[in-house]
Amino acid sequence: MGAALAHGVPATGLDQDSDVRASSSALTIHSNAGGVTTGEFILTAAGRRWHQSLVLQRVSPATVRDDLTAAGLVLTTAAPNSTRWLLAKRAENRVVPESGRR
Repeated sequence: MGAALAHGVPATGLDQDSDVRASSSALTIHSNAGGVTTGEFILTAAGRRWHQSLVLQRVSPATVRDDLTAAGLVLTTAAPNSTRWLLAKRAENRVVPESGRR
């Protein structure tokens, strides 16, 4: 198991005054091959429907750590392969790699 990076189009139109008590949601997977999953999340509430397209790519914990480090963050989840959520925090002594300097 690895982490998943999600990229999507932001859902719009739901405001704080909407009644979400009577709501439903669905996740449809359109394809799941080669480590990439595409799908759609649908939320229905207050007589309205919102669609969120998504693309997920499975990546290793080492890749997540490297990407977080490049962004000045540190992965704080002790066992990333055994959880659904990853936590990160700002690195205390950020060192910018040579490749990231301009």
